[in-house]
Amino acid sequence: STTTLIPEVLWAQRADELFITVNVSDVQQPRVELTETGLSFSGTAHGKEYKLDLPFFKEVDVENSKQNISLRNLSFVIAKKEKGQEYWPRVTKDKGRFHWLKTDFAKWRDEDEDDEEVAPGQGGAGAGFDGMDFSQFQVEHQHKGAARKQRSLTSIILFSVPFRAWAAAAWAAWAAWSR
Repeated sequence: STTTLIPEVLWAQRADELFITVNVSDVQQPRVELTETGLSFSGTAHGKEYKLDLPFFKEVDVENSKQNISLRNLSFVIAKKEKGQEYWPRVTKDKGRFHWLKTDFAKWRDEDEDDEEVAPGQGGAGAGFDGMDFSQFQVEHQHKGAARKQRSLTSIILFSVPFRAWAAAAWAAWAAWSR
């Protein structure tokens, strides 16, 4: 008999939508059901059975949601039913920590950053530390030599939103561990 596993799930949100990624590659015959109250998934990958039942904190808009099933994972952009509301305190209906549910720091933006527009594919790299726009910094200084260009690129990486989110998570984990 095979044991049913719960796949790793990454999530992030904006005021009007959720980003959910189910990290299972090469899924054979995936079965996905998105309802107003939750997301269900089951499938087989690498000889193992996977099953997920994710009841949402609040209702979602199924009609305006999108899914993409690729060889790498299953990703969803799920429209929240209530538009322009505060961020949800969690994605799940139930409180608690789930070992399989993790924050997607590559897509995460804090609620106060939600109204800042970020160009697709940039992941927040242009909007830097304390509102400074490091993309302009790089353009202004490109003609001053490759070394300066490299330093400005390093600044963009070090002060990007994903890097700051990763650094904050690493600091929090270290602080919790060192208690």
